[in-house]
Amino acid sequence: MKILVVCINYYPEPFMVTDFCEELVKEGHDVSVVTGLPNCPMGDLYEGYEKGKNREEVRNGVKIKRCFLVVRKKGIIRRALNYFSFSYFAGKYIKSVKEEYDVVFVYGLSPVTVISPAYVYKKKHKVPLAVYCLDLWPESLTVGGVKRSSIIFKIFKKISERLYKKADEIYVTSKPFIGYFDEKFGIKNTFYLPQYSVENFSVEDCRKEKDENFNVLFAGGIGKAQKLITLIKAAEILREEKSITFSVVGDGIDLEELKNTAKTLNLENVTFYGRVPQDKMVDFYKKADVAVVMLNNDEFISKTLPLKVQGYMSCGKPVIASVSGEAARVIKEANCGFTCPAEDGAALANEILRFYKTSNEERKAFSDNAYKYYKENFTKETFFKTLNEKLTALAEKKDVK
Repeated sequence: MKILVVCINYYPEPFMVTDFCEELVKEGHDVSVVTGLPNCPMGDLYEGYEKGKNREEVRNGVKIKRCFLVVRKKGIIRRALNYFSFSYFAGKYIKSVKEEYDVVFVYGLSPVTVISPAYVYKKKHKVPLAVYCLDLWPESLTVGGVKRSSIIFKIFKKISERLYKKADEIYVTSKPFIGYFDEKFGIKNTFYLPQYSVENFSVEDCRKEKDENFNVLFAGGIGKAQKLITLIKAAEILREEKSITFSVVGDGIDLEELKNTAKTLNLENVTFYGRVPQDKMVDFYKKADVAVVMLNNDEFISKTLPLKVQGYMSCGKPVIASVSGEAARVIKEANCGFTCPAEDGAALANEILRFYKTSNEERKAFSDNAYKYYKENFTKETFFKTLNEKLTALAEKKDVK
C-alpha cells in the first residue's frame, strides 16, 4: 500500500510515530510523512532545521516533508499558534500533492486539527482516512488549564466533532475512548488498537542488579498531564527511608520547575537524568525495583492508557500507579503492582513503602505478571497484524465522501 501519514511530530522528536512509520516500510508499504518542524518536548527548534534546512528527507525508507509551524514554547497562546500554523501550512502543502495514495493516516497526537490537512487529501483524491487517536479532544485542553465550561472548550468540542466525523475509521489506544466517541459525538466507527512498546530490551536485560538501594523509576515525558509533582511529594515523605531512591528520566516543559522544587525541599533522594538515548534506557531498568506512572486527577484524562505502562511491562518491571481509570484497571488486571488515587502523594508514598517491604518472591511474581500481560495484549506483532488488516480493508473502499 501507499500510505500518506500526517502527524505534527516526527523524528528527531521522541515520539513512537517514527518507529510506527519505519515498521510500515519494513512490512513493504510505501510511506510518506507530512509533519512539522521538530521542536518538542521543550518547544525549541532542533539544530539543523533552521532557515529551511532539511525540509525534505528520507530516513529508513520513510519520505519526510516538513511544513512550517510556530514552535510551541510555553503558554496557551503560543501553543495555539503552534497547532493552527501546522494545520494551515500542512493543508496548503497537501493541496499541491499530486501523488496517489491508497489511504491517508493521521497519527493523532495533539492537536485534533491535524486531521484537517489529512482531510484535504481525502476530499481531493477520494481515498479513505484513518485516524489513530492517542490524545482525546477536546478533553486534552483541560491539561493546559482550559475549563470545560469555557468558550474555548466549547468551540473545540464542535471542531473536534466535525473533524473526527471526517474519518472513515478511528483507532483508539484505550477502551474507554470507544464509549466517549459514541456518547459525546455519536461516532461508532471506532476500534481498539492499544500501543506497543518501542523498548528493544529483553526481560533478562532489564533484571534488577543487586545493590543496596531500592530504586523507583519514572521514565517518559514531563508535562502537565504526567503530574510529576505527585512523585516529588512522595519522595519528600519518604526522605528518611535512606535506602529508597528515585530516578526521573525524561524531558519536558515542567522539568526545570520540578528540579527547582526538589532543590528547595533539599531532596537528596531524587535524581533527574533528563532525556536519555533509547539504547541507554536499559541501564535505568537494571537499577529499578519498580516503575511509576502518574496522571492528572481528571475524569477524561483517566480514560487514557499511557504508553509508559506498556514500556514498563515489556521490560518486566512491576508498576505503581497514581492514577484513576483505565491505567489502574490494566495494572490490577495484570496483577503487576499497586495503584492509588491520582495526585495523592501520601498514598503514592504508602504504596511505594508497601512494595519496598514485599519479599523477593512477590516482586518476581509482579515482574513475571507484567511481562506475561504485555505478551498477551500489547506486542508489536499483534499491533501491526491488526493494523494491516484494517488498512487493507479500508484501502479497498472507493470514492469515499
